Amino acid sequence: MPPRLDKVRSPARLLLAYGSTGLQETRTVNEFFPPLCNGDLYGQAYTASGHCGRTAKRSDALEGKTPTRAPTDFMDTVFSTDDVHPRDRFDYWHDVACKTIIEHDSRAEHPARFAAHIRAASLGTSEVVLFGNSPMTVRHATKHLSHTRDDQIFLCQQVAGELALEHEARDCRLTPGALTLLDPRLPYEGTFSGGSELLVWKFPRRELEARMGPTRDLVGRSLTPVDGRSSFLAAHLSLVSDHIGNIPFSGTGQIESQMLDLTALVFANGLRREGNSSRSRTLVCLNVRAAIEAHLANPDLDAATVAAAVGVSVRYANLALAEEQTSISRLILERRLERCRIALADPAQLHRSVSEIAYGWGFSDMTHFGRRFKRAYGVLPRDYRKMQDLGVSSEIGPSKRKGWQSAN
Repeated sequence: MPPRLDKVRSPARLLLAYGSTGLQETRTVNEFFPPLCNGDLYGQAYTASGHCGRTAKRSDALEGKTPTRAPTDFMDTVFSTDDVHPRDRFDYWHDVACKTIIEHDSRAEHPARFAAHIRAASLGTSEVVLFGNSPMTVRHATKHLSHTRDDQIFLCQQVAGELALEHEARDCRLTPGALTLLDPRLPYEGTFSGGSELLVWKFPRRELEARMGPTRDLVGRSLTPVDGRSSFLAAHLSLVSDHIGNIPFSGTGQIESQMLDLTALVFANGLRREGNSSRSRTLVCLNVRAAIEAHLANPDLDAATVAAAVGVSVRYANLALAEEQTSISRLILERRLERCRIALADPAQLHRSVSEIAYGWGFSDMTHFGRRFKRAYGVLPRDYRKMQDLGVSSEIGPSKRKGWQSAN
């Protein structure tokens, strides 16, 4: 049984920004999740792998059954081989997996005994997929890239079994609890063990890279939950995905933003531990973004304050950011505008005026805020909020997403 959050021995409040990233509302976990399970949230219920009762039965895969785990009541079952004739299972699974997960080629170790399942859900603009399978090898090759969405980054968490992954000339092995980033715009190859189960969060590329810059240096690297940050991310991914349908609509944007913030923080910290001097500029960029997120609500935040927090000069920080076609001042403005946009679209914040939201995220001049907001999103802040009330899509201006491309 997963732990009951209303019976945590130390009932600390979870900041939606896991510390001081600037999110102004503090909510207890129980405000977003009903009582979920029994035990201690940070004690025995979460094992070293960072999971809460998630253990696939490897013997099931060997017996030709679908690997099983603790029920995920709030994720839709997209496909299961249980009701498919053994001779058709692998072919059917491959077709569904190409549409649901990613376009790829695959080869099963034992096609006649192949078993698999796919479950899916969504949180805000992010998609969540959980799939388990018998031993197999998959290849996402160059030929598949034209049929793949290019506006997403995948955060993968191994739930059970193992995955050997080669991505961007890097080899990594994922064991239960391990995390990695995967870029669907780049080829990769993976080999799954029997009883493997993988949780995939498909984050909007624009939102994640706004927090951590280009991800190419970070993909294909395995992070295990060995410290507080990565352990918290692993546990949080598991908890949110297990109860994703219980999150009220008014909370999805905030929780999605928290997941993005925490992912950026954890992978920046993981790269920092490598101590590779050739990546110093990448680390500076990551640290600058983290410092901006941590102090975004401070109206006195400026380039000098951010650079001082990172321990570099403003000139060096901007030189590093120039490789990403941005600067400290530009990042501060972009992140403040995005936080305001999210708040204006949030039904739970309708009681707050536009000026209160703007001042709360560090703006001090409403005329300046309105002009900058319209330049970024095509409409004035008040009109943007009215559009949300009328149910008009918020995917406007630079935030417009690209859709799926049909595979040939």
